[in-house]
Amino acid sequence: MGSALASYALPKRGETVYKGVTPPSTFTQETTSLEGTLQAFKDVEPSTTGVGAKNYRSNRDVICRLMRNHSGITIQRRRLVTHASGYWNKRFDGYATLDNAANVAGVVDEHLNSTGVVDHDMCWVVVNGPTLVRTPLGADATNVFEEGTLLLALTAATSQCTTAGRVQPFYDTSSVTVATNQIKGILGVALSAKTTANTGGLTTTAAEILCDIQILKGVCS
Repeated sequence: MGSALASYALPKRGETVYKGVTPPSTFTQETTSLEGTLQAFKDVEPSTTGVGAKNYRSNRDVICRLMRNHSGITIQRRRLVTHASGYWNKRFDGYATLDNAANVAGVVDEHLNSTGVVDHDMCWVVVNGPTLVRTPLGADATNVFEEGTLLLALTAATSQCTTAGRVQPFYDTSSVTVATNQIKGILGVALSAKTTANTGGLTTTAAEILCDIQILKGVCS
């Protein structure tokens, strides 16, 4: 890495660029040049301590993009985020809210600790491969997943509410118009199953499922 970037380096999964130090509100070339970096990581189980998990979950690579939190709030791990206007593939501006949106950037690094990524800091966002993703809070059809189910973002009122940034199943039994619109928003497939009994209650830490996210198309792993 060149001397211009000597102060900052690509983080490990489970880390952010600023590593707990409060990020500045203005950004230098040292960090803006890192925005959008693609990196392949081996698929490993998240560790309860965050960094350093070595239990391999599969023989696949997980493709991640380093992105800056440009939302104004702290963003939590394992939730879907959307591209910030003018900073496509570089910054995200909040949680996904539309089931037919084509601007989902990916899933915030499942290896981050529960504090998430603060505003202006940078973290890995999964764009292709296995990752845990948060599911809906309620006990209805949107919270029932079978292995192999196609996935959409859950519809939510705002990009910063507790119901946003989660996945729901895609059902082709909807009207032709609805189904056609939703196809644009298909994010991948479920690799694990769950029922409404696994919601975790009406809390911000509802259950999670393992998903094969396929936002970055044409990547083989």
